[in-house]
Amino acid sequence: MSMNWLRTVSSALFGGGSADGDLAVLDGALYLDRPDAAVRGTHECLFPHATLALLRDPDADAGEGTLAYILVVTRTLDEDDLVDSDSEDDEFPTNDQRAFPVGPAMRVHDGVLPDGTRSLRWVEAGGAPDEIFEFGASSETSAAVAAAFRTALLQCVYEVKFQRSHADAGDAEIEAMAWSPSPKMAVANTKRRAVTPPQDPLRVHHHIPAPTSPPARSRSTTPTPRAAPAPAPATTATAVINPPPRSLHHLLPCPPPRPPAYDLSLELDAELFLYNLAASEFALVDSRCTVQLWRDPRDGTCSWLAVDNAGGPLVAQPVAGDMNHVFYPAENAFIWNLFEVGKGCVSLSINLATDAEFPEFRRAFTAAHVQATMHATLAAMSLDDADLDYLQAQASTAGASARGGAAGGVEDDDDTDTVRGGSGSDSDDDSDGDDDVDAVDELGAGTDRDDSDEDETDATIDAATNSLLTTTSSRAYVVRGTAVGVFGFTPRNKIKYQTMIGDLSFNRTPVRPDMVLVHEGERKLVLSDARDRAKLYELDLAETIVNEWTAPDAVRGLSASTKTADRAASDDVTFLGIGERAVFRVDPRVAGGGAEGDRYKYSKPMDFTAIATTAHGHVAVTSGTGKLQMYKDVGKRATTSLQSTGESVRHLDVSLDGKYVLATCATSLLLFDVAHVTAKGVPTTAFATRMPAADRPTAIRLALRPEHVARMGGRPPSFSAAYFNVAPTGETSLVTSTGPYAVTWDLAHVLRGGRHRDWYTVKPFDADVVADQFKFGDDRNVVVALPDDVMSVNRRKMERVVE
Repeated sequence: MSMNWLRTVSSALFGGGSADGDLAVLDGALYLDRPDAAVRGTHECLFPHATLALLRDPDADAGEGTLAYILVVTRTLDEDDLVDSDSEDDEFPTNDQRAFPVGPAMRVHDGVLPDGTRSLRWVEAGGAPDEIFEFGASSETSAAVAAAFRTALLQCVYEVKFQRSHADAGDAEIEAMAWSPSPKMAVANTKRRAVTPPQDPLRVHHHIPAPTSPPARSRSTTPTPRAAPAPAPATTATAVINPPPRSLHHLLPCPPPRPPAYDLSLELDAELFLYNLAASEFALVDSRCTVQLWRDPRDGTCSWLAVDNAGGPLVAQPVAGDMNHVFYPAENAFIWNLFEVGKGCVSLSINLATDAEFPEFRRAFTAAHVQATMHATLAAMSLDDADLDYLQAQASTAGASARGGAAGGVEDDDDTDTVRGGSGSDSDDDSDGDDDVDAVDELGAGTDRDDSDEDETDATIDAATNSLLTTTSSRAYVVRGTAVGVFGFTPRNKIKYQTMIGDLSFNRTPVRPDMVLVHEGERKLVLSDARDRAKLYELDLAETIVNEWTAPDAVRGLSASTKTADRAASDDVTFLGIGERAVFRVDPRVAGGGAEGDRYKYSKPMDFTAIATTAHGHVAVTSGTGKLQMYKDVGKRATTSLQSTGESVRHLDVSLDGKYVLATCATSLLLFDVAHVTAKGVPTTAFATRMPAADRPTAIRLALRPEHVARMGGRPPSFSAAYFNVAPTGETSLVTSTGPYAVTWDLAHVLRGGRHRDWYTVKPFDADVVADQFKFGDDRNVVVALPDDVMSVNRRKMERVVE
């Protein structure tokens, strides 16, 4: 009987069958095995009732005789599924179907479910190699039928690989198409729930996604904020969590000796907690200790944070800019990261004893932190009490509660309306295509690469890695050494290599771009080279540098004269730049490339670091001190200035309408709402009309939670340039990266405030992310540049962090 079934399957797939491309089908359930510390657990049931089908690929070119097949999993709904079908938390598209191209890259292999049922396992070509899909046949399916389906799948793999019929292949050749997992993976598959826990469950240093399920408190009477949701630790298999020991003192990093010349400036009673990675909770270390701040009397920028108990020091570290701290005023809590060279980091928390002592500590620490970060005293930065109030509010989380209630609990989905013109990606069901990641290696080494460019491309890229990325609605440009790779998008938003512009030079002098600006309707690029800041270069996309200009000042940043909903749409030939003390417009039509009348130069160095523009041509500029200045026109004084952010700003972006300014700092993003109403009741922005001092906004600070940083490899955050998505209907999302993670926020959640600002999505990669931006025109697809890859990521597939 089973042989007859197999012949039927083979006939349908390989030779005839019904007119509609009849398929081989199994009933069962679909699972996903993720890395051991993944957000949703190591073994998640995606579709409890599903069918697994083999089909000829309808997109294959039948005229050329291409052999191509797809494996399709479709959810089948019963009454219980229909009750829950309105959930918005599904990780996969809401059409309840997944399609996988059949081929050797699938790594088809056998598995065993926890109940002992044999299963079929594979990975998604181009997807995460450690995320394995698993299909277990239903109990009604006989072993012979399941085996016949497996054989048919391997036959398909054989035909795709060799592009010939399997009819002449022996059984051994077909069986050779099955992939053999490593012994470690085999152990993880068969012993998911019974392995040895790590020796130190509180300190595991691995690259893993950010967490998604809220942790428990080991001592509910203490108001330290609940930790962000977290996965189990990354080991060779899922760990069995043992209760932490009664004393956790020995799990704290060994405190270094405090410099002897420091003076004690503050000492308060506190409780100390350590974040337990394995249990996803803050564990009480000591309920009777003191937190201390020490200060170097000879250098006001140097301070020391310590936590002691009766037995001696528990924690000690210099106050530094990378502590990634956050205050929780509602619970008198302070959480931060302590980094150890070569050992990752831990997340620590203290709870101050009284409501009166918390603001005292917060103010003293804020003063110490800003001085250590900026390497200057408060007096040297001209910061007063009002500035300290502003900075400490910026690092505080208001409305977030450790005890649930009004500020906690389950989010009401009916209250997640988008504030801006477009709709956010979390509620967008029109995802373009099923693939969440499409990669092209080394600027065009992927399957869409044009072989005619191969020699030129390979010669250019061997000695360099990707360094810059900029996108338009139709293209992505990636800088790699002295070359620029040009990529397009397929109708399903996959990245497709188009060409390489290599060996950039002018007058035989190599040009290595460190800034790039799309110019003149995407016909040209403007480039700068860090080796000569006084020069700018015009690159014609016909693959040659045609002009060199001398800028009015050493260039520190570039921007289009106006921001548009499509970078390629603007034909404005002028563009803007900043120097150490000037904001200027460059007009290539003027001899020498400069226009003296269109610039504003300050009498003293301003240390400008970033520039951005609005759709109206208004200009935002920031400096190394974090001061933000907004101009209505170039060549005039700033309309509005905002006080220092307490950190150096490395990049700026502005919404099209000028209502929001997004500043990227090393460890955080700062979002400014600069819309206001004039005395006559006219809506305006701080660019067009001076904003009264009383109305000037406190920046909304966005950062990774300290618990997540400890979970995500233990490296200090270092954010790449953050961008809004750009669409005619308005901005809805923000994107940035740190280390090997792409991170996005939903603008509607950010503007709602409180705990919603911790709702970000994370996508891990195998290498550090060089840069990432939304595809111009939507917020669903993120273009990501790695050192040697360029890829498109569907934002719906990123791990969502929700508390």
